[in-house]
Amino acid sequence: MYKLNEEKMFFDDAEGQVIIINFATGVYYSFDKISSAVVKDVVAGTEPELILKGLQGLKNCPGDIKDRLHEFIHKLKSLEIIIAAENKSGTCQPVYDEDIAADGYAFAVDGFEEIADLLLTDPIHEVKEDTGWPVKKNAT
Repeated sequence: MYKLNEEKMFFDDAEGQVIIINFATGVYYSFDKISSAVVKDVVAGTEPELILKGLQGLKNCPGDIKDRLHEFIHKLKSLEIIIAAENKSGTCQPVYDEDIAADGYAFAVDGFEEIADLLLTDPIHEVKEDTGWPVKKNAT
């Protein structure tokens, strides 16, 4: 069981497209359709085995989907997007629409650093009398 690492990450779901921003580093992550669907369920506390069963119900699901899913979850943990959750969730078996697999089963996580400086700038809360604003935060 996992949950979003809320100490470092901001999560947004805009019409099925998930974007996660690491507000400690300014890196933001974008996900394809299938990855977005899985990330939503992972951060909601759905057990990986239930997610796997939902994916296996899709047409043309590859035989190595279990390995792909576990690699994807490992990637999310290594990026500190998700952390272990202490409590079991009451979530149900996810049912996935065939449309989420339109781009394949690669479980892509794309990280972008191009606007990290901009994302780390907080012009509202970091105004300084002597320097004005915006003042860039130091990335940790």
